[in-house]
Amino acid sequence: MPGLGDRIEAAAGSPERSRCGGRQNKRRQVDSFLQDAGSDTLHRLCRPISFLTPDLIVAPPSWLGHTPFALWITEALRPRTFVELGTHTGNSYSTFCQAVKQLGTGTACFAVDTWQGDPQAGYYGDEVYQTLADFHDPRYAAFSRMLRMTFDEAVVHFADGSVDLLHIDGLHTYEAVRHDFETWLPKMSGRGVVLFHDINVRKGDFGVWKLWEELTARYPSFGFLHSNGLGVLAVGDDLPDEIRWLFEAGRDGQTAQQIRAFFDRLGSGVIETQQAQERARRILGLEQDIAGLHQDVRSRVDEIRGLMTTVAERNESIATLQQWIADRDAHIVELGGEIGQLNARIAALQDEGDALRRNLEEAHAEAARLRAANDELHGVVRARDHHIHALVNSTSWKVSAPVRKLGRLTTELRRFHRSRRHAIALEPFHDVVRLEDGRFETQGVDPAFRLVSDQGRCPAGWCVIRYRVADATVPLAPVLYIDCGTGFGEGGMLRLPPVVDGEAEALVLLPYETKALRLDPTDRPARFRLEDVTVEEIGKLQVLQRALKTYQGQAFRGLTYLRQHGLAATKHKLLQDLQPNTLVTDYESWIRLYDTLTPFDRQSIAEAIGRMTRRPLISVVMPVYNTPEPYLRRALDTVLAQLYPHWELCIADDASTAPHVATVLADYAARDPRIKTMRREANGHISAASNSALDLASGEFVALMDHDDELPPHALYMVAEEIERHPDADVIYSDEDKIDENGRRYDPYFKTDWNPDLFHGQNMVSHLGVFRRSLLVEIGGFRVGYEGSQDYDLVLRAVEKTTAPRIRHIPMILYHWRVFSASSSFSTVALPTATDAARRALQDHFQRTGQPVRVEPAPGAEWYTRAVYPVPEPAPLISLLVPTRDKVDLLRQCVEGLLTETDYPNLEVIVLDNNSEEKETLDYFASLQGRERVRVLRYDGPFNFSAINNFGVRAAKGELIGLINNDIKVIHPGWLTEMVAHALRPEVGAVGAKLYYGDDTIQHAGVITGINGVANHIHKHFAREHPGHFARLMLTQNMSCVTAACLVMRKAVFEQVGGLNEEHLAVAFNDVDLCLKVRDAGYFLVWTPHAELYHLESASRGSDMAPDKIARFKREIAYMQERWGRSLIEDPFYNPNLTLDASDFGLAFPPRTVRPWLRKEQPAARKELQKESI
Repeated sequence: MPGLGDRIEAAAGSPERSRCGGRQNKRRQVDSFLQDAGSDTLHRLCRPISFLTPDLIVAPPSWLGHTPFALWITEALRPRTFVELGTHTGNSYSTFCQAVKQLGTGTACFAVDTWQGDPQAGYYGDEVYQTLADFHDPRYAAFSRMLRMTFDEAVVHFADGSVDLLHIDGLHTYEAVRHDFETWLPKMSGRGVVLFHDINVRKGDFGVWKLWEELTARYPSFGFLHSNGLGVLAVGDDLPDEIRWLFEAGRDGQTAQQIRAFFDRLGSGVIETQQAQERARRILGLEQDIAGLHQDVRSRVDEIRGLMTTVAERNESIATLQQWIADRDAHIVELGGEIGQLNARIAALQDEGDALRRNLEEAHAEAARLRAANDELHGVVRARDHHIHALVNSTSWKVSAPVRKLGRLTTELRRFHRSRRHAIALEPFHDVVRLEDGRFETQGVDPAFRLVSDQGRCPAGWCVIRYRVADATVPLAPVLYIDCGTGFGEGGMLRLPPVVDGEAEALVLLPYETKALRLDPTDRPARFRLEDVTVEEIGKLQVLQRALKTYQGQAFRGLTYLRQHGLAATKHKLLQDLQPNTLVTDYESWIRLYDTLTPFDRQSIAEAIGRMTRRPLISVVMPVYNTPEPYLRRALDTVLAQLYPHWELCIADDASTAPHVATVLADYAARDPRIKTMRREANGHISAASNSALDLASGEFVALMDHDDELPPHALYMVAEEIERHPDADVIYSDEDKIDENGRRYDPYFKTDWNPDLFHGQNMVSHLGVFRRSLLVEIGGFRVGYEGSQDYDLVLRAVEKTTAPRIRHIPMILYHWRVFSASSSFSTVALPTATDAARRALQDHFQRTGQPVRVEPAPGAEWYTRAVYPVPEPAPLISLLVPTRDKVDLLRQCVEGLLTETDYPNLEVIVLDNNSEEKETLDYFASLQGRERVRVLRYDGPFNFSAINNFGVRAAKGELIGLINNDIKVIHPGWLTEMVAHALRPEVGAVGAKLYYGDDTIQHAGVITGINGVANHIHKHFAREHPGHFARLMLTQNMSCVTAACLVMRKAVFEQVGGLNEEHLAVAFNDVDLCLKVRDAGYFLVWTPHAELYHLESASRGSDMAPDKIARFKREIAYMQERWGRSLIEDPFYNPNLTLDASDFGLAFPPRTVRPWLRKEQPAARKELQKESI
């Protein structure tokens, strides 16, 4: 900053700046107070802030003359809230923000403007707003916001009496400025001051001067006449002393003139600075033009030299081609050998097929044997019937005690074979009415019928439900709710077969305490006929007949399942398997039922868009190269069909050689002005082409789209809806599926919410990926050299500049990725090249973020990546806790594996003995005494997994703890190093391992809450080498929960969340509860497939079928549901479009997503309906 004395001298007006003697004398008289060091006026005006050079000096210059006063009044008033109406290029607004930042006043600043112009200032495009935003956001975004809206739209966002300083500089007609003043006057505080620009302009339809004359008669005021004039109006009564002094000085002609001259002179210096900068820019431009000409001359010389070099290189290329031909001939000979090997493999496969055919014949024979057994069973039943008949007709039946026994036998037989048919009447219960023609019509999104039986009671036991649907405007997917005396709820819910037109039936098991039944036919607006609803009660014999038919040839498999999972789980699976084939689970049916917009949906979306408070412009960026014409047109048509209208399509043609590309693009650009196109002079591949398309974008957000893919009609609406609910979002991504040449959709990828560890293994963001454009500008767009994984590299750099809450996931299919039998994708890059680019991009990410992580191919899924984290030297001590009760063979195998087969260098094993009694076990404990790195601690009392481990943690010496079941068996020595490496990451709270059953199928690959009630393991019983749902069995990832059978975490985190809940969760779900507490404390939980062990699952605990254990288990379920509530079915690392009825990532019928266009009052209505009991 120049010296204060120098700036005062400049303000006084030196002879060099005086243009005539008379004016100079007048100025000297006016500015005489500047020579008086004791002048009160000089003391009040000469503040250091007044002499600050503005950071932003741009055209137009009309406001620059008032920037010194803006700096002064900011310090004098120190407003709590400042609002500017009409910002344009930002000269005035940036000056106020600069003063706020310099002074540290804590002022909240708001610039209100449409940034579209007006009839007086002229109209302009988005470049004015974007240029100002690029200057403003890095400097002032912490306390300042730019509101792109009209003044009237903005005023509702400010409370009355909240604004201390208001600057009105919008449309300057008398009516407009008066309207702005009167509209915003109630918002002014008791310290309020209003600034009016252009009070000294009396041309055309400018009318600020007229309103100013009216207002100065009613309010204290001060007016400046230079730079089109600036009016300062006091509308508050509680003004600071310095502001009061200004208005009082305005009534003293000489003092007022001195103040005007002072700020006029300072403002002239700012204007001259702007003029000097403009002259400097013109000089720089000329110098650059000259340098460019010099460069052109040098380039021509280099080009001539290059041509001479090319001739020599061409000769070398001929020799190279000749060598290549020789190598190719040798390769052909090698391929001949490989063909012979393949023929041998074909012969082996044929032999294998013969073996499979023999197995099939054996299966048919087994089926015949079971049918014979079934016939034999019928014969037994008939013989028993004949025997009963003979007994009933005998004399002894009438006179002896066996009569009563035989009566009980008859009753039992009726339970095995019964048939009672309930004709069901449908009584509209909620959101549904019957029309005159007999059809039903829904009145909301939660229609429901009460089911009333003609038998006077509710059906119970095994039942077959049948119904017929006709004339339905949408497919029906009925849900049956059961009230057992506590009301309807999601816990008593059965999904019935979806149907569009025709009959359906389902086998269900209704509780004997059933009090009422409710049927919800659909969750969508619809008209339909639902007729001939019946419920037939059947006996166990009929159920057995159905089971035998279903399980023909699978008796051994059924017995194996019963042994592994118990009777309750087997009955549940039997019920699932006995559902009729009409219970669809395929993706095409799911699309038809839940992912097809109806006319009502489209109308509701249009209304929802109208209710939005902000409608951001979304730029769809599309690089194009030689796209087949039908698919290019289809891609463009899906953008034109978007229900959300505020978009632009930015297309860069990467020098396509196919002539139809330019014709198609010109045709579509002529159809819709929202389509922008450009053609690159040379082919630069996808990164360069994407950057060219990105240069065309002017939207607040950018969506990435390939040139042959498709968007569903509601894709951009859903993005805008997400921005409406989360305006700070920087990165948004959705679910996706694939689409073939014929338009058939398949292979949906239903993703998790933001999952950074999974993202380090695969690009889960693309597609549909949407980014805040300012973020893409900040990181420099796409990087050339990462083709094939350029989107992945872009997202990696973007997430470095934002935070996890600003990365949003939309759990809906909003992108259809075109896959051809012979790929014609834009980035047709060999898979090894693309995976190499992905690994380089990820390694760059870790280097930029300062993490010493090594990136390598993921074992078993080499096209994905694995991030290997280091363990520090020396390695920290970890205490491995092993609860046990007898079962010495399992325990010895576990402990020896931990001590001798694990390569982690610094561990201790603590065996927690819970009342072991067997001599072999006690002898083994004795053998461990005195052995290094192992201790045995006695825990007396009933089995309580939580209490035992809490006891062990208190005795642990390690910085880390590991909870290890006694039936764990080590497979690879590096398992613990892998888990500790993750557990030491400061953002990670706990780490789980990949566990196998003894038959090498998956026992644990992470836990998802909500499955089968509270929580369950995912991918259970998948083969060891199976990649899982989109390779999730092969990739490190974040989960909500991992099993405590093998869990590693820092001891400090365990203690921070209070350890395991030994009061309410003695046996089951204690690890789920622990993990959810860790997650709620702000930590990530990590599951890694690179720590592999066997788990024989509760081999030492015994059966859970005792009555007291069943009661305990029910209490633990009730506690978890009470403690965690709805969050159990909202696991962020699962997807609401996937089922909670199984752990195999099957589709949910129906999904648990909420259509936002139908969100009005829906949750509250459904909640109240579930509480109600009939």
